[in-house]
Amino acid sequence: MTKKKHDETVDTPIDGRKFADFDLNRYLIQALEKKWYDTPTEIQLKTLDAFSSGKHIVGQSQTGTGKTAAFCLPVLNAIDTKRRVPQVLILAPTRELAHQIRDEVFELSKYMYMKSMCAFGGQSKRRQIEQLEKGAQ
Repeated sequence: MTKKKHDETVDTPIDGRKFADFDLNRYLIQALEKKWYDTPTEIQLKTLDAFSSGKHIVGQSQTGTGKTAAFCLPVLNAIDTKRRVPQVLILAPTRELAHQIRDEVFELSKYMYMKSMCAFGGQSKRRQIEQLEKGAQ
């Protein structure tokens, strides 16, 4: 994602598309704007295109290219916020990555009126079950 500052010019991607050009819900666009993100990175363009055409997504990209958002944006866009049942499960190989994904999900979904949670070993199972029962999606 290219960050834009108040008075700076931002480079647009090769094809010129911005996040607002995709079929993302207004709450995701609002969260992206709040983070000063308007231009998708290459990995984000590719995952948004693949998701919109119903394809499976496998991606690889350098650190700092927005991979977490690349996979979270289409998934969050597909969530039905009126259904208070788990709809998405994201698996991560480490707690550190699970926390990073959780933080990105929280930031991107802050205006979506949805609940999410992060579950991993070493935490209270009862607490995590309670969070699921409260309607984490």
